[in-house]
Amino acid sequence: MIRSELLKKTVLEEQVYKQIGIAVMESLNYTFPVRITFWKADNLVNNIGIVSKVDRQMKYLILDLLSGDIKIELDCIVAVERYNHD
Repeated sequence: MIRSELLKKTVLEEQVYKQIGIAVMESLNYTFPVRITFWKADNLVNNIGIVSKVDRQMKYLILDLLSGDIKIELDCIVAVERYNHD
């Protein structure tokens, strides 16, 4: 496959988008850790943390990591799942 095809942003289906929203809001409201996969500079990045803020108007969230906070654009998110560190 061509590199550009591999790096093309995925268009999320509506059901996947809803599942991401549920996981994000559970993390925000109940401080559950989540693993967020998102695009950053043409690379997929995984980070684990707790969502501390969601700004729907400006379309970003703040993920609280052990090393500090990061801002993630909502349009760049590919997947969010609850993180169990068993």
